[in-house]
Amino acid sequence: MSAVKSQSTFIALLLVAISVYSAQSQSRGSALAIDYIQGEGGASGVKLAYLERLMTSSDLLASFDVSLEASINLWDREKYHIKETNLVFAISPILHYQVMSLKNGAAIFAELGIGVAYVKNKVFVGKNIGSHLQFEDRIGVAMKFGEKNKDIIALRYLHYSNAGIKRPNPGLDFISLSFTRLF
Repeated sequence: MSAVKSQSTFIALLLVAISVYSAQSQSRGSALAIDYIQGEGGASGVKLAYLERLMTSSDLLASFDVSLEASINLWDREKYHIKETNLVFAISPILHYQVMSLKNGAAIFAELGIGVAYVKNKVFVGKNIGSHLQFEDRIGVAMKFGEKNKDIIALRYLHYSNAGIKRPNPGLDFISLSFTRLF
């Protein structure tokens, strides 16, 4: 079985397991997300994530929540008839801060997070990123909408870097468009 087929099979099995777990969850604090990712050097990919709400607050000063996201990313790029793929596993705590409520009940949020990631191939899009261990930094804007605000769309900037733990450390930059469904 080719590496891409085995990775695809693994991702499919992981999604089924997450779906079964989420369907059994009673908390409405869980979510599944899928992101389309576009990055430097012509890289593109998909990110599949499971989120679990850790904490929420709604008082006079702030409305926010903190979630933990576990994700699998599959990145690829084809240039000069050479195809590159990369598999990334990440865990990130994420702070969502409500910026405003809209008249229809929807809400606009800012988000910020810093997590850790394992990147399978240290060389990608012509860059040696120095180590398999990377930090996943993100900043974004999101909107909750739909029935009981269970749907979320988000636009994010993602940066992967080893924070100077090992040289070289050029980092990789991505923009993502995400759809999330809360359970």
